Amino acid sequence: MRASEIAERALLGAILVERERLADVQDWLEPEDFYAYRHGLVYGEILKLHADGQSPTPRAVLHQMLPVADTRRLVDGPFLHTLMESCPHPARAAIYGRMVLEASIHRRTTDRAEHLGYIAQSTSPADIVIDELAQQATDWARDLDALDERWLLSGGEMTQAGEIVPGPAAADPPRIANEAAEVSTVASLLAHPRQLAQVVSWLQPKDFSRPDTRVLYAAITDIAAAGHPVDPVTVMWAAMRNEGAIERFGYEAVTRLAKAGIPGYAVVSGRAVLEASLRNEASVTASRLAAVGRRADHRPAAITLAVRAELACVATDVRRWPAATG
Repeated sequence: MRASEIAERALLGAILVERERLADVQDWLEPEDFYAYRHGLVYGEILKLHADGQSPTPRAVLHQMLPVADTRRLVDGPFLHTLMESCPHPARAAIYGRMVLEASIHRRTTDRAEHLGYIAQSTSPADIVIDELAQQATDWARDLDALDERWLLSGGEMTQAGEIVPGPAAADPPRIANEAAEVSTVASLLAHPRQLAQVVSWLQPKDFSRPDTRVLYAAITDIAAAGHPVDPVTVMWAAMRNEGAIERFGYEAVTRLAKAGIPGYAVVSGRAVLEASLRNEASVTASRLAAVGRRADHRPAAITLAVRAELACVATDVRRWPAATG
C-alpha cells in the first residue's frame, strides 16, 4: 500500500473516531486530494454531512452511501471499521491531512505535466495546439495559487525563491523535426534579406534545432541589427567568427543556400520552424515537471515555485505565435 494511502486511512479513521477532528482539515483538504477513490468518497460524504449540520459518525456515513449502488459496492461497515482501526492517534489528524495534501500536490504536478506533454505532441493543427498550451499554462498557474493557499492553511512551510527545485535530467521526449523549414528560412533570408523585418520579432535563433541553421540565422539577425548589409560574404564571416572556423559555414555553402532562397517564403517556413520549436519546448518542459512531481523528496512549496518558473517560460514563448500568424 502506498504511504499516501496509509495517511489517508489514518486521517479518515481519526475523523470517524473523533468527529471534531474534521475541523482540523476541512478548510484546506478536498476529496480530490485522496489517491484512493473510495477514500475520497468517504471524505466527500463526511463533508456533506457536516454541511447539512449532521455529525459525521460512521453510521451516518454508511447511511448516506448505502442507497447508491456504486458507493455501496466500495464502502461498507467493515471498511469503515478498518479505517477507524488504521488511525494510531486521532489527535494528529492535521498532520495526516497535510501528508495527504502533500502527496496530492506531487500527483497533480505529474498528471498535469504529462497532459501538457500530450498536448504538445498531438497531431492537431498548430493553432489549436498552441492555444491549448497557452490555456493550460494559464489554468495551471491559477490552480497553483489555490494550492499554495491550501498548503499555507494546512500549516505547511513556504519556500524562498532561491530554493526553486531545478528540473532533474530526464530522457528527452520525441522531438518534432522540421529541418527542411529551417534550411528554407535561412536560404530565403539570404536571398532576400528584406524579409527579415517580417520574422525577426517572433522568430529567435533558439527556435532552430540544427546547429548550422541556428548560427546562420543568428548571424543574419546580428548583421541586420548592426545596420550592415546581409549577403553570403558577411553572413559567412559572422557565422565563422561566432562559431569558429567550421567548414559547413564556408562561402560556397552559404552561396548555395542563397541561390536556393525563395522570395516571400521566409514567413511561411519561419512559422513552421516556430511551431516545431514551441511544441518541442513545451514537451521538454512537461517532461521536466513530471520528473519534479515524481521526486518524493521535493517539498510542495518548492514544487509549485518550480512549476511557476517553467510555466512562465511556456507562456512567454507561446505569445510569439499570434505575431507569426497575424
